[in-house]
Amino acid sequence: MPRFNRTGHALPFDLGPVSEGRLQFLGFTGAGMLATVLPGCGSDDSPSQPYPQTVAIGQQAIQQAITDPAQPVAAISVAMLKGNNVFWQQAFGVSSVPNQTRATIQTRFNIGSVSKLFPALAAAILQDRRLIALDTPIIRYLPTFTMLSPEYAKITTRHLLSHSSGLPGTNSRNLFTFAPVPGYAADTQAELANTHLKHLPGELAVYCNDGFTMVEQIVLAVTGQSLASFVQANILAPLKMTNSGYLTAVPIDGSFSYPYANGTQYQEFVNAYATSGLSSTPGDMMNLAQMILQGGVFQG
Repeated sequence: MPRFNRTGHALPFDLGPVSEGRLQFLGFTGAGMLATVLPGCGSDDSPSQPYPQTVAIGQQAIQQAITDPAQPVAAISVAMLKGNNVFWQQAFGVSSVPNQTRATIQTRFNIGSVSKLFPALAAAILQDRRLIALDTPIIRYLPTFTMLSPEYAKITTRHLLSHSSGLPGTNSRNLFTFAPVPGYAADTQAELANTHLKHLPGELAVYCNDGFTMVEQIVLAVTGQSLASFVQANILAPLKMTNSGYLTAVPIDGSFSYPYANGTQYQEFVNAYATSGLSSTPGDMMNLAQMILQGGVFQG
Protein backbone atom coordinates (compact mmCIF):
# COMPACT_ATOMS: atom_id res chain seq x y z
CA MET A 1 0.00 0.00 0.00
CA PRO A 2 2.13 2.94 -1.21
CA ARG A 3 2.00 6.35 0.44
CA PHE A 4 3.30 9.80 -0.33
CA ASN A 5 4.27 12.78 1.70
CA ARG A 6 2.84 16.28 1.21
CA THR A 7 6.08 17.88 2.27
CA GLY A 8 8.60 16.12 0.06
CA HIS A 9 9.62 12.98 -1.79
CA ALA A 10 9.84 9.72 0.11
CA LEU A 11 13.23 8.37 1.11
CA PRO A 12 12.92 4.60 1.43
CA PHE A 13 16.21 4.12 3.26
CA ASP A 14 15.82 6.54 6.18
CA LEU A 15 12.41 7.64 7.33
CA GLY A 16 13.80 9.67 10.20
CA PRO A 17 12.02 10.36 13.50
CA VAL A 18 8.32 9.58 13.41
CA SER A 19 5.45 9.98 15.83
CA GLU A 20 3.54 7.09 17.35
CA GLY A 21 0.64 7.82 15.00
CA ARG A 22 2.99 7.94 12.04
CA LEU A 23 4.45 4.60 13.04
CA GLN A 24 0.97 3.10 13.08
CA PHE A 25 0.26 4.56 9.65
CA LEU A 26 3.56 3.29 8.24
CA GLY A 27 2.59 -0.12 9.58
CA PHE A 28 -0.37 -0.07 7.22
CA THR A 29 1.99 0.09 4.25
CA GLY A 30 3.50 -3.35 4.71
CA ALA A 31 2.09 -6.26 2.71
CA GLY A 32 -0.75 -7.69 4.76
CA MET A 33 -0.14 -5.34 7.67
CA LEU A 34 -3.53 -3.67 7.42
CA ALA A 35 -5.16 -6.97 8.32
CA THR A 36 -3.01 -7.31 11.43
CA VAL A 37 -4.03 -3.97 12.92
CA LEU A 38 -7.73 -4.17 12.09
CA PRO A 39 -10.23 -6.43 13.88
CA GLY A 40 -12.60 -8.84 12.23
CA CYS A 41 -10.25 -10.53 9.75
CA GLY A 42 -11.25 -13.99 10.83
CA SER A 43 -14.85 -13.38 11.77
CA ASP A 44 -16.57 -11.25 9.15
CA ASP A 45 -16.07 -13.35 6.03
CA SER A 46 -19.02 -13.62 3.65
CA PRO A 47 -19.51 -15.05 0.13
CA SER A 48 -20.43 -11.68 -1.37
CA GLN A 49 -17.78 -9.49 0.25
CA PRO A 50 -14.88 -10.95 2.23
CA TYR A 51 -14.09 -9.13 5.47
CA PRO A 52 -16.63 -6.26 5.25
CA GLN A 53 -15.84 -5.10 8.79
CA THR A 54 -12.12 -5.00 8.03
CA VAL A 55 -12.75 -2.97 4.89
CA ALA A 56 -15.01 -0.54 6.74
CA ILE A 57 -12.54 -0.04 9.58
CA GLY A 58 -9.70 0.25 7.08
CA GLN A 59 -11.52 2.95 5.17
CA GLN A 60 -12.12 4.85 8.39
CA ALA A 61 -8.50 4.55 9.53
CA ILE A 62 -7.12 5.68 6.17
CA GLN A 63 -9.52 8.59 5.92
CA GLN A 64 -8.41 9.73 9.35
CA ALA A 65 -4.75 9.46 8.29
CA ILE A 66 -5.15 11.69 5.22
CA THR A 67 -7.26 14.30 7.01
CA ASP A 68 -5.22 14.52 10.21
CA PRO A 69 -3.13 17.75 10.03
CA ALA A 70 -0.49 16.05 12.16
CA GLN A 71 -0.02 13.42 9.41
CA PRO A 72 1.44 15.00 6.24
CA VAL A 73 -0.09 12.35 3.99
CA ALA A 74 -1.61 13.37 0.66
CA ALA A 75 -2.68 10.03 -0.80
CA ILE A 76 -3.00 6.37 0.10
CA SER A 77 -3.91 3.51 -2.21
CA VAL A 78 -4.79 0.01 -1.03
CA ALA A 79 -5.74 -3.39 -2.42
CA MET A 80 -6.50 -6.62 -0.60
CA LEU A 81 -6.44 -10.08 -2.13
CA LYS A 82 -8.17 -13.33 -1.18
CA GLY A 83 -7.32 -16.24 -3.45
CA ASN A 84 -7.65 -14.89 -6.98
CA ASN A 85 -10.05 -12.14 -5.96
CA VAL A 86 -8.99 -8.56 -5.31
CA PHE A 87 -11.95 -7.85 -3.06
CA TRP A 88 -10.99 -4.33 -1.99
CA GLN A 89 -9.22 -1.75 -4.11
CA GLN A 90 -9.53 1.93 -3.32
CA ALA A 91 -7.57 5.17 -3.45
CA PHE A 92 -7.85 8.04 -0.99
CA GLY A 93 -6.70 11.64 -1.01
CA VAL A 94 -5.12 13.63 -3.82
CA SER A 95 -2.34 12.74 -6.25
CA SER A 96 -1.64 16.43 -6.92
CA VAL A 97 -1.79 18.77 -3.95
CA PRO A 98 -1.83 22.09 -5.88
CA ASN A 99 -4.46 20.86 -8.35
CA GLN A 100 -6.37 18.80 -5.78
CA THR A 101 -6.53 15.95 -8.28
CA ARG A 102 -8.21 12.95 -6.72
CA ALA A 103 -6.11 9.80 -6.49
CA THR A 104 -7.59 6.79 -8.28
CA ILE A 105 -6.77 3.09 -8.32
CA GLN A 106 -4.76 3.78 -11.50
CA THR A 107 -2.58 6.37 -9.72
CA ARG A 108 1.01 5.12 -9.65
CA PHE A 109 3.19 5.40 -6.57
CA ASN A 110 6.89 4.72 -6.30
CA ILE A 111 7.04 1.44 -4.39
CA GLY A 112 10.49 2.01 -2.91
CA SER A 113 12.48 -1.05 -1.93
CA VAL A 114 9.63 -3.39 -2.85
CA SER A 115 11.18 -2.81 -6.31
CA LYS A 116 13.88 -5.30 -5.28
CA LEU A 117 11.43 -8.13 -5.99
CA PHE A 118 11.80 -7.48 -9.71
CA PRO A 119 15.58 -7.83 -10.17
CA ALA A 120 15.32 -10.90 -7.92
CA LEU A 121 12.69 -12.38 -10.26
CA ALA A 122 14.81 -11.34 -13.24
CA ALA A 123 17.79 -13.23 -11.81
CA ALA A 124 15.62 -16.30 -11.22
CA ILE A 125 14.43 -16.13 -14.85
CA LEU A 126 18.01 -15.85 -16.08
CA GLN A 127 18.97 -18.91 -14.05
CA ASP A 128 15.98 -20.82 -15.46
CA ARG A 129 17.24 -19.92 -18.94
CA ARG A 130 20.76 -21.04 -18.00
CA LEU A 131 22.18 -17.60 -18.70
CA ILE A 132 23.53 -17.30 -15.15
CA ALA A 133 24.00 -19.50 -12.09
CA LEU A 134 23.26 -17.87 -8.75
CA ASP A 135 26.37 -19.32 -7.12
CA THR A 136 28.83 -18.48 -9.89
CA PRO A 137 31.06 -15.44 -9.18
CA ILE A 138 29.68 -12.41 -10.98
CA ILE A 139 33.03 -11.62 -12.59
CA ARG A 140 32.17 -14.37 -15.06
CA TYR A 141 29.37 -12.14 -16.36
CA LEU A 142 30.98 -8.80 -15.51
CA PRO A 143 34.70 -9.18 -16.23
CA THR A 144 35.15 -5.41 -15.82
CA PHE A 145 33.84 -5.48 -12.26
CA THR A 146 36.60 -4.87 -9.73
CA MET A 147 37.16 -3.58 -6.19
CA LEU A 148 40.15 -2.77 -3.98
CA SER A 149 39.55 -5.86 -1.83
CA PRO A 150 40.67 -8.96 -3.76
CA GLU A 151 37.87 -11.04 -2.26
CA TYR A 152 35.44 -9.18 -4.57
CA ALA A 153 36.12 -11.99 -7.05
CA LYS A 154 34.11 -14.35 -4.81
CA ILE A 155 30.87 -12.33 -4.93
CA THR A 156 27.99 -14.28 -6.49
CA THR A 157 24.53 -13.24 -7.63
CA ARG A 158 23.10 -15.00 -4.60
CA HIS A 159 25.28 -12.80 -2.38
CA LEU A 160 23.96 -9.70 -4.15
CA LEU A 161 20.33 -10.76 -3.72
CA SER A 162 20.71 -11.81 -0.06
CA HIS A 163 22.49 -8.62 1.09
CA SER A 164 25.58 -10.68 1.93
CA SER A 165 28.00 -9.49 -0.77
CA GLY A 166 30.03 -7.17 1.46
CA LEU A 167 29.50 -4.18 -0.83
CA PRO A 168 29.58 -0.88 1.08
CA GLY A 169 25.89 0.07 0.82
CA THR A 170 24.30 2.72 -1.37
CA ASN A 171 25.62 4.99 -4.10
CA SER A 172 23.67 8.17 -3.34
CA ARG A 173 24.79 10.19 -6.37
CA ASN A 174 21.78 10.87 -8.62
CA LEU A 175 19.72 8.35 -6.69
CA PHE A 176 16.72 10.70 -6.36
CA THR A 177 16.30 13.48 -8.90
CA PHE A 178 13.56 15.60 -10.45
CA ALA A 179 14.68 14.76 -13.99
CA PRO A 180 15.80 11.38 -15.38
CA VAL A 181 19.55 10.79 -15.09
CA PRO A 182 20.74 7.72 -17.03
CA GLY A 183 23.69 5.53 -16.15
CA TYR A 184 23.20 5.12 -12.40
CA ALA A 185 24.11 1.40 -12.40
CA ALA A 186 27.27 1.92 -14.47
CA ASP A 187 28.24 4.82 -12.21
CA THR A 188 27.78 2.58 -9.17
CA GLN A 189 30.04 -0.10 -10.66
CA ALA A 190 32.68 2.56 -11.34
CA GLU A 191 32.42 3.80 -7.75
CA LEU A 192 32.83 0.30 -6.38
CA ALA A 193 36.15 -0.02 -8.20
CA ASN A 194 37.55 2.51 -5.71
CA THR A 195 36.16 0.94 -2.55
CA HIS A 196 36.86 -1.96 -0.20
CA LEU A 197 34.47 -4.67 0.90
CA LYS A 198 33.12 -4.14 4.41
CA HIS A 199 33.06 -7.89 5.06
CA LEU A 200 33.84 -11.08 3.18
CA PRO A 201 31.20 -12.26 0.70
CA GLY A 202 28.76 -14.56 2.48
CA GLU A 203 30.16 -13.81 5.93
CA LEU A 204 27.06 -11.95 7.13
CA ALA A 205 24.05 -10.07 5.79
CA VAL A 206 23.82 -6.28 5.92
CA TYR A 207 21.16 -4.37 3.96
CA CYS A 208 22.81 -3.28 0.73
CA ASN A 209 21.17 -1.45 -2.16
CA ASP A 210 24.24 -1.58 -4.41
CA GLY A 211 23.99 -5.36 -4.55
CA PHE A 212 20.72 -5.09 -6.45
CA THR A 213 22.16 -2.37 -8.67
CA MET A 214 24.87 -4.83 -9.68
CA VAL A 215 22.17 -7.34 -10.61
CA GLU A 216 20.98 -4.64 -13.00
CA GLN A 217 24.43 -4.72 -14.60
CA ILE A 218 24.33 -8.52 -14.85
CA VAL A 219 20.96 -8.44 -16.64
CA LEU A 220 22.39 -5.99 -19.17
CA ALA A 221 25.57 -8.02 -19.66
CA VAL A 222 23.93 -11.41 -20.33
CA THR A 223 20.81 -10.28 -22.24
CA GLY A 224 21.80 -7.02 -23.92
CA GLN A 225 18.65 -5.50 -22.41
CA SER A 226 18.40 -2.92 -19.68
CA LEU A 227 16.75 -4.08 -16.49
CA ALA A 228 13.78 -1.80 -17.26
CA SER A 229 13.28 -3.40 -20.68
CA PHE A 230 13.81 -6.95 -19.41
CA VAL A 231 11.37 -6.56 -16.52
CA GLN A 232 8.78 -4.95 -18.77
CA ALA A 233 8.92 -7.76 -21.32
CA ASN A 234 9.34 -10.73 -19.00
CA ILE A 235 7.48 -9.79 -15.82
CA LEU A 236 5.19 -6.77 -16.10
CA ALA A 237 3.65 -7.62 -19.47
CA PRO A 238 2.93 -11.32 -18.70
CA LEU A 239 1.44 -10.31 -15.34
CA LYS A 240 -0.73 -7.64 -17.00
CA MET A 241 0.78 -4.98 -14.75
CA THR A 242 -0.28 -2.24 -17.14
CA ASN A 243 0.06 0.58 -14.60
CA SER A 244 3.64 -0.28 -13.63
CA GLY A 245 7.06 0.63 -14.97
CA TYR A 246 10.34 2.45 -14.49
CA LEU A 247 10.52 6.18 -15.11
CA THR A 248 13.49 6.14 -17.49
CA ALA A 249 12.17 9.28 -19.21
CA VAL A 250 9.63 12.01 -18.53
CA PRO A 251 6.28 10.19 -18.77
CA ILE A 252 3.86 11.27 -21.48
CA ASP A 253 0.91 9.38 -20.01
CA GLY A 254 -0.19 7.67 -16.82
CA SER A 255 -1.36 9.03 -13.49
CA PHE A 256 1.19 9.56 -10.72
CA SER A 257 1.26 10.64 -7.10
CA TYR A 258 3.47 13.70 -7.17
CA PRO A 259 5.89 14.93 -4.50
CA TYR A 260 5.07 18.38 -3.19
CA ALA A 261 7.73 20.38 -1.35
CA ASN A 262 8.03 24.04 -0.38
CA GLY A 263 5.07 25.05 -2.51
CA THR A 264 6.33 23.26 -5.64
CA GLN A 265 5.14 20.02 -7.22
CA TYR A 266 7.62 17.69 -8.89
CA GLN A 267 7.80 14.47 -10.85
CA GLU A 268 10.22 12.32 -8.89
CA PHE A 269 12.71 10.03 -10.64
CA VAL A 270 14.46 7.19 -8.82
CA ASN A 271 17.41 6.32 -11.04
CA ALA A 272 18.40 3.29 -8.96
CA TYR A 273 15.92 1.13 -10.85
CA ALA A 274 16.81 -2.22 -9.28
CA THR A 275 16.75 -0.99 -5.70
CA SER A 276 13.75 1.33 -5.59
CA GLY A 277 12.80 2.58 -9.04
CA LEU A 278 9.48 0.95 -9.90
CA SER A 279 6.20 2.86 -9.95
CA SER A 280 3.09 0.74 -9.59
CA THR A 281 -0.39 0.45 -8.13
CA PRO A 282 -1.67 -1.88 -5.40
CA GLY A 283 -3.91 -3.56 -7.99
CA ASP A 284 -0.96 -4.38 -10.23
CA MET A 285 1.00 -5.65 -7.24
CA MET A 286 -1.85 -8.05 -6.46
CA ASN A 287 -1.22 -9.66 -9.86
CA LEU A 288 2.36 -10.26 -8.75
CA ALA A 289 1.08 -11.61 -5.43
CA GLN A 290 -1.21 -14.06 -7.21
CA MET A 291 1.70 -15.36 -9.28
CA ILE A 292 3.82 -15.91 -6.17
CA LEU A 293 0.99 -17.54 -4.20
CA GLN A 294 0.26 -19.87 -7.13
CA GLY A 295 3.85 -21.05 -7.45
CA GLY A 296 4.78 -19.06 -10.53
CA VAL A 297 1.49 -19.21 -12.45
CA PHE A 298 -0.78 -16.26 -13.22
CA GLN A 299 -4.07 -16.81 -15.07
CA GLY A 300 -2.60 -19.93 -16.68
